[in-house]
Amino acid sequence: MPFRYIGTAPNDMKIRLFIAPNGRIISAFPLY
Repeated sequence: MPFRYIGTAPNDMKIRLFIAPNGRIISAFPLY
């Protein structure tokens, strides 16, 4: 699964989301 998106959480911690080809978010975890 590609890393399709990196967003920002409310506390300014970057969040990386695994997004499947059908557009569903599989999982997200913080990047410290």
